[in-house]
Amino acid sequence: MIVVSDTSVILHLAGIDLLEILHRVYGAVLMPPQVRNELLESGFSESLAWLSVQAPTNRTRVLELMLDLDPGEAEAIALAEELHADLLLIDERRGNRVAQRAGLATSGILGVLARAKRMGFIEACRPHVDRLIAGNFWLSPSIRQRFLDSVGES
Repeated sequence: MIVVSDTSVILHLAGIDLLEILHRVYGAVLMPPQVRNELLESGFSESLAWLSVQAPTNRTRVLELMLDLDPGEAEAIALAEELHADLLLIDERRGNRVAQRAGLATSGILGVLARAKRMGFIEACRPHVDRLIAGNFWLSPSIRQRFLDSVGES
């Protein structure tokens, strides 16, 4: 399975000490150089063998995407397109819409948590969602509730 990640999913999972879930759920995860740079700028210092950097080769596509998206999102989408990735991990609404219009399968952090629960890696999503929110991950109360309902944690 080829999985490419944008910055936010990695940062937020690391912020609640669940980064290893990405590896357990997806195996190897790729990120473009701009995502690595954004992680380093935010103070992220973990070096993980399963989290590797690969640059997209189509710089024209990256620049085209940067007209509407930040550089990390643009590189992540371009890389996912080039590799015909099975999944792009991205939380930002605009980037997600652009990726889906490009035919990419996407998931955000909530999708990662739901999959981790289905696979038995975590018992419940609610405590992790609440920790994300406490750590400045924006999630409306209605989306939070719909998500918890969808994973059987009403």
